[in-house]
Amino acid sequence: MRIYMDSRCCNRLFDDPSQERVRQEALAVQVILEQVLAGELTLISGDFFQLELQRGRDLNRRLSCLAFLRQAEIHVRQSDELLQCAKRLEPLGSKEMDVAHVAGAAVGAANIFLTVDDELLRKGRRILQIVGVPIAPPFRWLREMRQGGEP
Repeated sequence: MRIYMDSRCCNRLFDDPSQERVRQEALAVQVILEQVLAGELTLISGDFFQLELQRGRDLNRRLSCLAFLRQAEIHVRQSDELLQCAKRLEPLGSKEMDVAHVAGAAVGAANIFLTVDDELLRKGRRILQIVGVPIAPPFRWLREMRQGGEP
């Protein structure tokens, strides 16, 4: 199964775990990354992900997230296909980097796009209609996969 996790998933590992939701999401991201390392899931990444991380101010987060990205078996490079896909997503009114992540997931043929971004999650149905990639938070997706007997 091909998964795309946006940078917010990576950063969730470093967020304050005092909130239950943050704790659950961080644990789910950790479990999913372990499955990637075990070869049970295929991680997709892209040029824009690295660009976004380079903008981060926290050096430890940046280095850890770059290590996270090195686990990706599929790397989506900027291309006409990616730009055309991003253009189809413009009507959503999302941030440029969010659109790049979703387009990267679509071009990389992800089975699922994982994010903890509430704004993107609210647009999930429209994203699925536009690019054909379902979107979910890591915790919910992992729970559903376990109930369905997959990863």
